[in-house]
Amino acid sequence: MTAQTFILPTGKAALLDFIERLPMARKWKVVVSLYRKTRSNAQNNALWGVAYPTIRESTGNEAEDLHTTFCGEYFGWVDYVVMGHRRKRPRRTTTTDENGKRDVISTADFMDFYANVQRISAEFGVYVPDPGE
Repeated sequence: MTAQTFILPTGKAALLDFIERLPMARKWKVVVSLYRKTRSNAQNNALWGVAYPTIRESTGNEAEDLHTTFCGEYFGWVDYVVMGHRRKRPRRTTTTDENGKRDVISTADFMDFYANVQRISAEFGVYVPDPGE
């Protein structure tokens, strides 16, 4: 049987029906976690297709370097050492948590992240348009 996802409360009846149909001759693992709407593809496209190209055009910096910097400025930085050299990386990114596990930020958090990209860019004289502008 393949894994199923149910969003409660709207999927409650379907979830209960699904559980009722599970063969009890086998053990089952049921995981319940808080649902939150993750950033949309449109939001992600605005960041990578509008914001970063605009900033790159003005600064010459690559999109991946910009993303690393904006994530670090927004989520904070972590120091680490590689062969005796101190380095820093963002505490997390828009798609991974502090442990490197997949954890896409919510739509609201992404809106705040994008606004932060706009604010920091403005400090360097770069205007980043709003998504859809």
